Order: sequence, then C-alpha cells, then structure tokens
Amino acid sequence: MCAHFNLATIYTQQKRFREAIEEYQETLRLDPSHDVARLAMVKALVILSEFDEAQPLIEDFARRNPKDAEAFQFLGITYRGQGRLAEAATQLDRAVRMQPDVYDSQYSLGFVLAKLGKSREALEHLQKALELKPDSSEARFQLASVLRALDQTTRANAELKVFEKQKQASVSENVASTKANQANENLRQGDAQRAAIIYRQSLEEDPNNARTYYNLALALEKLQDRDGERQALNKAIELDPNLSLPQNQLGLLELEDGKAAAAEARFKTALSLDPQFAEAQSNLGVLYGQQGKTREAEALFRQAVENNPQYAQAYVNLGLILAGQDRFSEAEKEIQNAVRIEPNQVRALTAVAMVQARLGRGHDAVENFLKVVALTPKSPEAHLNLGIALADQYNLEVALVEFSESTRLAPASVAAHYNKGRSLFDLRRNDEAKSELETAVKLAPENAPAIYLLGLIEKQSDNARGSAELLEKVVILEPRNADALFVLGQDYAGLGKNAEAIARWRL
Repeated sequence: MCAHFNLATIYTQQKRFREAIEEYQETLRLDPSHDVARLAMVKALVILSEFDEAQPLIEDFARRNPKDAEAFQFLGITYRGQGRLAEAATQLDRAVRMQPDVYDSQYSLGFVLAKLGKSREALEHLQKALELKPDSSEARFQLASVLRALDQTTRANAELKVFEKQKQASVSENVASTKANQANENLRQGDAQRAAIIYRQSLEEDPNNARTYYNLALALEKLQDRDGERQALNKAIELDPNLSLPQNQLGLLELEDGKAAAAEARFKTALSLDPQFAEAQSNLGVLYGQQGKTREAEALFRQAVENNPQYAQAYVNLGLILAGQDRFSEAEKEIQNAVRIEPNQVRALTAVAMVQARLGRGHDAVENFLKVVALTPKSPEAHLNLGIALADQYNLEVALVEFSESTRLAPASVAAHYNKGRSLFDLRRNDEAKSELETAVKLAPENAPAIYLLGLIEKQSDNARGSAELLEKVVILEPRNADALFVLGQDYAGLGKNAEAIARWRL
C-alpha cells in the first residue's frame, strides 16, 4: 500500500496525473480509510477537470473531516467545475472562514460570486486573493471585471493595464516553455545536440528557469561536455537551492571523478531536499557498495524500490549487492523485478543470467545471454558472457563462435582470447588454442590461467621441459595452485628430476 501511495506521489510531482490516479485507486482498494490518498486523488482529478469522478470522493472526505478546510475548498471547486455555482459558493465560503489565507479558496469564491452576480461580495475575496498572490493574472482579470460591474472604471482600467503587462510576460514564458518542451522531446529521442540548442534558446526567453538549466545539463551529459554540464547544474542550484535533481546529478559527476566524499555529500543533500528521491537513494547505495558498506547499501536500495516500485535500476543494484553476499536466490528475485519492468534492459538481463549461472541453472542463463546479444550484437562483453555460459553447458562449438566474435569486436580483450583458447584446447585443437592463449599472455603477461593451459599444451606435445618452464611461472604467480604443482611434478619426473618432482607433489 505504502509503495502505491509513494509511486502516486512521484507521478504527481512529475505531472503524470493519470498514472497517479491509478496508484491512488490501488492504495484506496488496499486501505479504504487512507484519507490522504483520497484527497490527493481528488486533487489530481480536479487538475484533469474530471469533476464527476471527484465528487463522490470529496463529498465522502468532507463528511468525515468536517474540520478540514481543504475538504470544503475542493468540494467547492468540484461543484464549480460541475456548474453548481450556488453550492460551490456555500462550500468555498466555509473553507475561507476556516482558513482565510489560502489563495485558491479566496479566488474560487470570488470567481463564483462574480458569476452569480454578487459583485460586491466577490470584490472582497478577489482583492484578498491578489494580496495572497500578487502575480496572479487570473485573479487580476476577474477583479477588473468586478470593478467594471461596480462602475469603478478607473480602478478597473488600472487593473487591466497591469493584467496586460503580466500577460505579455506570460507569453514570453510560454514561448520559453514551448521551446523547453520541444527540447525535452528531442532529448527523449536521442538528439542531444538539438536539445541543447533549444534549451539555450528557451533560457534566453526565461533565464531564471532552474529546471531548464537542469535539462540542459542532461543534454550536455549526452554530448560528453562535462564542464558545460557542471556549469548548468550549478546554475540550476543557484536559481533554486531546493531543487534536488541537480544535486543528485552533481553527485554522479563527483562519483565518476573518484571523489567519494563529495559525491556522498551531494547525494545526501538531494535526499535532505527530497527524502523519497529513489534515484539519489540508489546512487548513494552504489557508493556505499563500492566502499564495502553492504548493509547500508542494501537498506538504501530497498528504500529506493519502496519509494519508486517502477525504478528498475534500483532492483538491479539490490540484486547485485545480494549476489555479492552469495545470496543468489534473493538476488535473482530482485533482478527479475527489474526485468519485468524493463524487459530489454541489458544490465538487468546480464545480471540475472550471471546469478542463474551461479545457481546452476545454465539453460536459463544462456537464454538471457542470448537476449542480451540480440539487443547488443556489437558488444564484445555480451558475446563473451554468452560463450562462457555455453561452455559451462559443454556446448563448446557454439561457445567458440561467440568467443571468436568477441575477439573480432575487441582484439585487445584478454578474457576473450583466453576463453577462445580454452575452448579450442577442450576441443583438442591445440595449435589454434596455443595461438589464442599466447595472445592473451602477450596482452597480460601475468595471466596465470592462460600460462597454465600453454603448459598443458606443451606437455601433451611431449615437451616436458617447455611445460615445466611455463608451469614454474604459474606457481610463482599462484603458489597454491595444486593442479599446476601436480603437473609440474609429472614434468620433472619425466625429465628424471625425481627430487624436484617429489618436492612439487609434496607442495
């Protein structure tokens, strides 16, 4: 229930009112007594002008909360939206008497009274509304209309003159808003360059819009303009110190720069401004996970998925922190939540496949790695992971195909060359295996597993001396490698060096 309510709150903050209403409905289904959710749902319905749906909810709320001014405010606004002006006036008057310093109640009552022809009564409330919100063009326009109805022409004209100035300023803001919305769409479609241009045009019209500076920073992030991104984020904070989003984004920049303390401070600032900010909770959890603070990280990831049950990345992060503690069954459950939310999220599919492999469910792991390869066919890591999963299932020929593709896409990948060499060795294609393993060692001279296989290849070629030389390198790198010590003992025995052989076997 709490999760549905929190998600609805997030949707409301994002102005996704239809989705918010659905979550409020689910909250009320689970807990019909949740009046906070009921009133919040009414507000969302009113914003969408769905007054008939709002009516029974707000009437029920007002009946059970007779001392709540907001109940009568929204009951009056609902009746106003239905055209029931006299009833609206009664309820709004009640709200104003209970709480006189609320702009929406004063304005709505003044508006309704003006429509009922009660201009003198309306005047008082519209004047009060303007005192509460001096930049309200709607209240000023209605006040001018009432003054004209009362033959106070001079005052009416003065108010209209101010109204016209506000309207002109509003036009500029609307132009800026239109441009910003266009830029948002460009960014969503992946055209960060165009988005950045339009955001800057929007800021010329509306230079004090902190949110647009934040969005510009996101576009600049896509363009890898880190200095520009940081400047835009700092400007957003300068304009609106209470905006949590740029604090979180700056935290990510600090994290990328390896400045853990600065990143932690940014994430904590974001959470102080918005305690239910799931992304900041998840990011702070990632930082704590890197620092080995697994308990704190797990708690933050769980808070993040509670506050935003549709945040797939937080489920992935939670699963990874659980997997790091060998809690693989729990990890799979959490990562599967991410896959259900975003079926094509590569990181989630990769993580769940790796966990399934650790659980001994190789077939499931292969299926998910196949999906990752289909989604990212040019990713050497995707082909490498699929190849390893196939090799674990003894499907060596198909695994070899994947390793070959991985080495083609990433010729400098040590892991790709090693695994290709290992598969060729298991297929008894030693000459080809030797070439791949030597490449792996050339790229990483201390790659003990690759050197070990090269030692085995020399042994199988009856080159005990060459095998021994290679395996001695392995045991220097890995003194407790029992397999290497055992084969090395065999090499020395074959060379007639029984004392050396016995010494290696004792080890």
